[in-house]
Amino acid sequence: MKLERALAVVVLAISAALYTAPGHADESFTVRLSPAPRDASMRTKIAGTGAARVTLSGNRLTISGTFAGFTSPATHAELHRGPAVAMRGPAVHALTVSSGTSGTLSGEFTLSAEELTALNAAQLYIQVASESAPDGNVWGWL
Repeated sequence: MKLERALAVVVLAISAALYTAPGHADESFTVRLSPAPRDASMRTKIAGTGAARVTLSGNRLTISGTFAGFTSPATHAELHRGPAVAMRGPAVHALTVSSGTSGTLSGEFTLSAEELTALNAAQLYIQVASESAPDGNVWGWL
């Protein structure tokens, strides 16, 4: 009886040590990047399209995408925080972007609790700027 009890305790201890709680599944987002002129004068300066694949694993966000059809070379790309009502917000993370009228963008970083809340509220967006549109050539919400 003592041996059976001891074996049961060992089995439970091993089971507890090997048990891993079900992990949080990765979340993926597809982002369409499109021009959004700030005013009428910008309509002639911006053009192009793009798309990005965004994956959230825990609080780690990975972004990879492409853009094409710009009227001037891309200069920088950023992840911004702002309401999804076409209102711009501050940059929260810089992305790597290739310089050209078409190219790629990427980034990987850890989101803060505040940024995770913003992501869940659809308040994060990608913005790619170009020489002719330094305030943003294309953008799209996650």
